[in-house]
Amino acid sequence: DDIPAVAKEREVTPTAASEGELAAFSHVQHLERLLEEKDSERSAIVAAAQAEVELAQSRTAELEHQLSDQAAQLSGALEAAHEEARVARDHANHLRQQLQDKDAESGEAEAAKAR
Repeated sequence: DDIPAVAKEREVTPTAASEGELAAFSHVQHLERLLEEKDSERSAIVAAAQAEVELAQSRTAELEHQLSDQAAQLSGALEAAHEEARVARDHANHLRQQLQDKDAESGEAEAAKAR
């Protein structure tokens, strides 16, 4: 047998086994590319989801801060309203007392005239 001739023949005409190996290798490469694409897509989805979570957390913190500020403002306004109501009540009581005093004075004056 002439070894160089057999080697040359194999180089030119691949055997059925080597054709199958080549097809399998090609298929494996294709699957690896698909996996890389899916991993890349998955990574992009995860990154986008993380960005959305961070944005939502930031917005939540901002809203909590705003609510805290508004609660403090409302608390201050409520305290001021209570104080205004107390002052108005005190003033009304004072005016009522003045009226009663005047009524009493008028009653005494009327009683003195009648005597």
